[in-house]
Amino acid sequence: MISTYAELQSAVTNWLRRGGDSDLVTRSPELITLCEARFNRDLRHPSMLSQTDLTLTSGTPTIALPTDYLQTRALVTQTTPKRILRYVTPTQLDTNWPIGSTGIPTEYTIIGANIKLGKTPDSAYTLEHTYYKRITALSDSDTSNWILASHPDAYLYGALMQAAPYMSDDDRIQTWGSFLKAAIDGMNGEAQRMAFSGAPLTASVGVYTG
Repeated sequence: MISTYAELQSAVTNWLRRGGDSDLVTRSPELITLCEARFNRDLRHPSMLSQTDLTLTSGTPTIALPTDYLQTRALVTQTTPKRILRYVTPTQLDTNWPIGSTGIPTEYTIIGANIKLGKTPDSAYTLEHTYYKRITALSDSDTSNWILASHPDAYLYGALMQAAPYMSDDDRIQTWGSFLKAAIDGMNGEAQRMAFSGAPLTASVGVYTG
């Protein structure tokens, strides 16, 4: 059974048939961390969605992204009527809304760790921000998360794939990599099925690359 962080570390060393190797036991948290970085890049699952209200300041065209931010699903003004902001590139935003353009924002882009708005708010508005957040990293204090609870195979294969180059076992990189890809594809497929089980939320998307 693999249901906790400690059990996952034990499983990784057991599958590598080096359970008594103290060096590999020490490295297993690093392998799991690298696996989680892959999840954050490749997974977009409803379990990763979060929603928060952002309060805009009059005359200020930017607002900080949440610290656990990965990607925007929707930005909606809490006005009457509500408006879904459209994502554009930074160049498009500057072209569409030159300096001095004010009002209720209708477009946005992502620059570094901030949302930049067009138009610049002319009053204090509230934006409802629906976004994909980073998965909760496993640790001695956070011993499980939704991936480990529902898809422990993804964690195991991901850590094993990261271990292969560390052990100079090039033949296993493709093996574990193919198993990991299948697990991630399965989770993304699950996300698609869940999306079509109800009314989909339609919005432009901004990806944080900062």
